[in-house]
Amino acid sequence: RSAAEALEAACHAYGLSPAQTRVVIQTIRSGGVETAAATLGVSFHTARQTLAEAMTRVRVSRMPALVRRICTLAFGVLPLEDDSAAAGEIWGLSDRQVAVAALVANGLTRHEVARALALSAAAVNRALEEVFVLLEVNSSAALARKLVEANALKWLTQSTGGDVGFVERGAEPLKLAHRDDGGQIAISDYGPASGRPLLFAHTVMTTRVMARGLVRALQAVGYRPISIDRPGFGQTDPVTGARPGRHDPFATAAEDALLVMEALKIRQADAVVRGAARFAMALEQMAPGRLGRVVLINPSLVASADRRDTGLFGQMKAVFQRNPAMIRLFVGTLTRDLTYERFLGTMRGWMRGSPPDEAAVDDPELMRDHFRAQRMFATGSSEGFVNEQLAYANGVPPAPRPGLAHWTVLVGAHDTLYEPDDVAAYWRQVLPDSDIRMAPDAGRLLAFTHPQYVVDALTG
Repeated sequence: RSAAEALEAACHAYGLSPAQTRVVIQTIRSGGVETAAATLGVSFHTARQTLAEAMTRVRVSRMPALVRRICTLAFGVLPLEDDSAAAGEIWGLSDRQVAVAALVANGLTRHEVARALALSAAAVNRALEEVFVLLEVNSSAALARKLVEANALKWLTQSTGGDVGFVERGAEPLKLAHRDDGGQIAISDYGPASGRPLLFAHTVMTTRVMARGLVRALQAVGYRPISIDRPGFGQTDPVTGARPGRHDPFATAAEDALLVMEALKIRQADAVVRGAARFAMALEQMAPGRLGRVVLINPSLVASADRRDTGLFGQMKAVFQRNPAMIRLFVGTLTRDLTYERFLGTMRGWMRGSPPDEAAVDDPELMRDHFRAQRMFATGSSEGFVNEQLAYANGVPPAPRPGLAHWTVLVGAHDTLYEPDDVAAYWRQVLPDSDIRMAPDAGRLLAFTHPQYVVDALTG
């Protein structure tokens, strides 16, 4: 049954008239009454009156509750299912954002939500604005629809065993694996289950959320992208007893990756790694042969090999090297009250001087993907960021690893974090048999802006 037929049947089940059904369905599709009225060629007043009659028949008093009831019935998701909790898992919403979204979707006004949660009106407004950005909606009705869709998507992924690939706008297909100490490991398995497994590793500044363009490009050539939050990032717990600066965070991340591979019954996987090349090297050393083809994108350097000291990135690195204690302060500042507008302003500063990256900042889809990848810090710990930054600040270059001819290093010629020639020379020494490629029209955000380079490195 199509979505339109399911929605029509739900309206019929509630006894809505043909006119009410048309207005309700168009409002659900467009997310707003005004747009629905214009699409149907009726006045705004007529559309609102028709919706008021429909709400009376469905026995709700507000538009979000009407949308939720119709969508819930149409998509076959039982009202007892906690669709707001599913949204928290899929989109990485904080507990406050989930609570506010759930009450608004059930028809409460913002004033009523503030009273119910003992929050100020300003706090409710701020949380709701953040939810709208993260879920890419612009009305309470559209929010209600998204929450039901979140539960439907979660059910679909579970019931099909991952046979359907997952590229929903703004959503993350969360799975969890567990360590022996009870700690959880957060996984985004984009599917399809029949694809060749590919592990994706995020940068130290982001979490497991992948760029949708890269997911689509990988799925198009037969891959099953699987992204993992490393220990202390996003929704993955820090490793018990792992003290900052006193352990190898990349080795613990490799141990997590092996647990995930065992949980998903994956014998071998290719890998795409943004920045964290030492994670891939630790995994290869720990379990030789478990990685197939590997693509390292703009791999990081230890502080002693890094000559770039200009721009915002350069200033930040210099501060970290002089005073490692500033690392924890920085990540707290980065994630505290992180709005989309503040994020865009910061990205414009960081990417200044790199034409491809400056263009990426003007691309809404790319920036919303990147924003969600950073926003996940607010739902979890900052320990991973601190541990890995300390490893870069205090570390020594890894010993050369010959024999990895099936590995490729992609370096953006306009990278704003490191000198591209330094990166190429450094990794040419560490990986003498690997293919080092300079991407002349790409920068720091290579994985977002040029996914075809990644595909070519994997398949060429």
